[in-house]
Amino acid sequence: MSKETHTKSTKQTQLLKCDLTDEERQEAAIELARLVEQVQTLEADKKSVMSRLKGDIESATAELLAKSNIVRDGYQWSKVDCTQIMDYDEATVTLSRDDTGEVLKDRKMNAEERQQEIDWGDPDMKPDDDTETCDNCGSVDNADCSDCGEDRDEWRPKVDDNSDASE
Repeated sequence: MSKETHTKSTKQTQLLKCDLTDEERQEAAIELARLVEQVQTLEADKKSVMSRLKGDIESATAELLAKSNIVRDGYQWSKVDCTQIMDYDEATVTLSRDDTGEVLKDRKMNAEERQQEIDWGDPDMKPDDDTETCDNCGSVDNADCSDCGEDRDEWRPKVDDNSDASE
């Protein structure tokens, strides 16, 4: 009689040591060099991104602090268009906001501000020889000084810079 065998065969995959051929070794070395370069590139990219993010965080933090101060204080500094009015009749200077009309400053003119430019018309023409100036503030007029209130007696003839005129 014949002998019966009882066997069972199954396929399996096992992790086993396999020696590389020279060609396989060369391919692995090329892949290794490529991976080293990839890691170096990624590290450089990481530094660049971290640096950019650090700058973005610092910028956002500065903006956050500025807004925090505005909320805390209840105001902010802004450039606002304003109008300055020189009222020579009242001898005052008024500065007001154009957006709200609020008067920011209202004060008396100083001596320099009280001086108005005289429109002589033709720039080559000179004032009349009988023009007089106030000794106190230098105003040019033919009556009592409206700028400082000096009497007409305190006035002197206007002296041309190029002449040797005396009183």
